[in-house]
Amino acid sequence: QSYLYLSTNETTPFTVQVYNNNAVFTSVQISKNNPAQVSIPGNMMFATNQSDLFSANTMGLFVKGTKKFFANFRFSINNHAEIITSKGLAGLGTHFKAAMAPITGSNFYINSTIGVTATEDNTIVVVSGYNPAVVFSNGTSSATKTFTLNKGQSYILDAVSADAPANLDGLVGANIASNKPIS
Repeated sequence: QSYLYLSTNETTPFTVQVYNNNAVFTSVQISKNNPAQVSIPGNMMFATNQSDLFSANTMGLFVKGTKKFFANFRFSINNHAEIITSKGLAGLGTHFKAAMAPITGSNFYINSTIGVTATEDNTIVVVSGYNPAVVFSNGTSSATKTFTLNKGQSYILDAVSADAPANLDGLVGANIASNKPIS
């Protein structure tokens, strides 16, 4: 189950558009005391195959409205649930640090990920400053990862804890830098 929840303090109704892959997936009207719940197909948000990783993909959402609103994505799967709250325009930038807790177990299903979404075409992203002994789930190790994305495209890096001791905390604090705004 995965849903996008939209709400506002605005008393006058307005339209919020939900985009995926630069196309409007759906539009809803919201106002104070009239929030919206939008069901989101799993393939828009969840990487379920290795081929979804380490390449430009169309996963992710972009939500746009004419007035201020709150957006959070909630999902639950077997043995796991999360709520992700949008930071809006304040969440865009050209330099970030990867913030995740160190992993304490080394099971095949425990991992660390870094996900990036581009807001403009020809966005070059460099991930660096992590432990070069990290073995990513595609079997590679390197001191940096560089990739180019177009507007609306996402890229996911993944390191499984069981693959190498460095994977337990090796991505914590990694630098994520781009030449154009990313999320």
